[in-house]
Amino acid sequence: MFTAYGRCGAMFATLREQVTPDILVSSKGLSGGYVPIAAVTVRRHVHDTFDRDPVIGGLRYGHTTSGHAVACAAALATLDVLEKQRLPERAERLGTDLVGRLAPLTGTPGVRDVRGLGLILVVETDSPDRASRILARARERGLLLRQVGAAVMAVPPLVIDDAGAAAVVDGLTEAVVDTAA
Repeated sequence: MFTAYGRCGAMFATLREQVTPDILVSSKGLSGGYVPIAAVTVRRHVHDTFDRDPVIGGLRYGHTTSGHAVACAAALATLDVLEKQRLPERAERLGTDLVGRLAPLTGTPGVRDVRGLGLILVVETDSPDRASRILARARERGLLLRQVGAAVMAVPPLVIDDAGAAAVVDGLTEAVVDTAA
């Protein structure tokens, strides 16, 4: 889940919106992306409907890799780090700061919008071509960013330090300015 496990400034994006889903599916962020694992979390009223099933008789799912010890250990370690280092809260604070530092790019030739959610930073450009040029310039500065259509996205790791965060803002700003003409 792109918006889970602290990335958006809360453990899950649903918490930011004060929504309690009936079913929540999450995956790679649960182990920090190190080993395959996924989770399906359901509310009690959904869970209880499975108990009434006459054939299966409960919420069951099992395969060779279900509950894999290494994946479960990675998930528990990841959750421990997220909690102890307060990474969702840090993502919220740092992301707000970074969006504020990138906001002056709005109105630069070719930049339509700057926005973010936790440590998901987006510079919306006027075209996919401009976004590609910004990506290339940023890569020359050592940044690995992603492009979705006309949007350039910076999605730094939750454990990024202040110097790394400053490098993201500086490099992205320079890349945008270089392609403004």
